[in-house]
Amino acid sequence: MVLRTKDVTEVRCSATDEFQNHLLAREGLLEKVPFGALFDLTNWRSVIAQLSMEYPIMVLECEAGRNKDFVIGRVIKDGSKGVQFQHFSGVAIWAERYAKLKYKDITCCQVGTNYVNVYQRHFERSAL
Repeated sequence: MVLRTKDVTEVRCSATDEFQNHLLAREGLLEKVPFGALFDLTNWRSVIAQLSMEYPIMVLECEAGRNKDFVIGRVIKDGSKGVQFQHFSGVAIWAERYAKLKYKDITCCQVGTNYVNVYQRHFERSAL
């Protein structure tokens, strides 16, 4: 998950967070996270371009613009001001039109999550 730094207002670690971290470690799930990976975090365009090469399906959230949006799908085209994104519904039906998301409105990008991976496996079997 990549977040805009200006949207982070607090960082804390509660007893619940520590307990969940312990559980993830015990289950061997922390070992699967590429903490040492290096990314160009200069802007959303560089982040999305890099991640879309390795992860065909991603979630983009736009909470900064007038139209709040949460889309799951794949990048079709990236431009200087935004990205054209083919997205699908919660029942895995591709939308008829591409979403046009402005980089300035994007607040979060997620790849490799359990939620995304389930859809990605489904689409890999059906030849994305």
